[in-house]
Amino acid sequence: MAEFWSDEWFDAVNEAAGSLRTIDGLSFSFDVEVAESANGKVRAHGYVTDGQLSSFVSGKFVPETKGKKANVSFIGKAKRLMPIITGEQPPLVAYMLGELKIEGEYQLVVDNLVNQSDHSALESFRALVAAATG
Repeated sequence: MAEFWSDEWFDAVNEAAGSLRTIDGLSFSFDVEVAESANGKVRAHGYVTDGQLSSFVSGKFVPETKGKKANVSFIGKAKRLMPIITGEQPPLVAYMLGELKIEGEYQLVVDNLVNQSDHSALESFRALVAAATG
């Protein structure tokens, strides 16, 4: 198991992404900001290409065009995000309770990704990430 937010953890998340199915045309960039982690406030950014996680790395999103932001931002506290990772709480419930904030083009995730995805593949991805998280 890898420590949450370590380089090894990001490697495991990216490897687990192979379990996701493609969704033609669903592509976007995203930021993740986690407060109150063991390392304080941490950030990561990534890309979803055709419905699959194609890249997820530590650090702030750096756009190719000045002034551009990631399409979607996920914001939460570590203690609120870990139940999502472990499967104790569905992400949609955390979102509805305000424990997970989604800013920007949230419909890319809430409407498109969730509604068009293979739910067993999403669960497999979540389980692989949970198993890799120490």
